[in-house]
Amino acid sequence: DYVPSSTQLIFGPGQSTQMCHVVLLDDEFEPRLEGNETFVIFLSSAVGSILDQPYIAVVMITDDHLDIPQMTFSQDSYTVDEKDRTVNITI
Repeated sequence: DYVPSSTQLIFGPGQSTQMCHVVLLDDEFEPRLEGNETFVIFLSSAVGSILDQPYIAVVMITDDHLDIPQMTFSQDSYTVDEKDRTVNITI
């Protein structure tokens, strides 16, 4: 997830690069797997210049590993007598 925005970039004399900043929204307080998300950034309405390729950039946001629900056993080894017929394992 991200915050959509529109920004005008002004290049000063001799300046050939600018930075485009996009605010990303993390799901850290409500983690969930959303799958990869994409959005497009494009250049438009050039004044005093022309747009050349590439003027469109695709950004992919990947899920953070903390968004993946995790399961684990409460311990890694259990001992049970065969006559018990059942073993209960806490996850």
